[in-house]
Amino acid sequence: MAIAGVVVKVISGQEEFISAKLNELPGVEIVKITDGNIVVVLERQDLSSLEEISTQQIQGISGVLAVLPAYINHEEFTDEG
Repeated sequence: MAIAGVVVKVISGQEEFISAKLNELPGVEIVKITDGNIVVVLERQDLSSLEEISTQQIQGISGVLAVLPAYINHEEFTDEG
């Protein structure tokens, strides 16, 4: 499982539109919205999926200026036991 906390930098005034688009994406949880910033937690199966949602899906939303990672964690779970 891969988890990341990111700050989505947006054009001021576009927070509501962009947060609605983010809410449509599975594995995306909005934590806080401030002027020009949306703090988001992303959860995916692996790091490549995490990169794909950040660089292609979120960055592709009109009004998004940047996706800035604050933390990334990746742990592989096994079915031992």
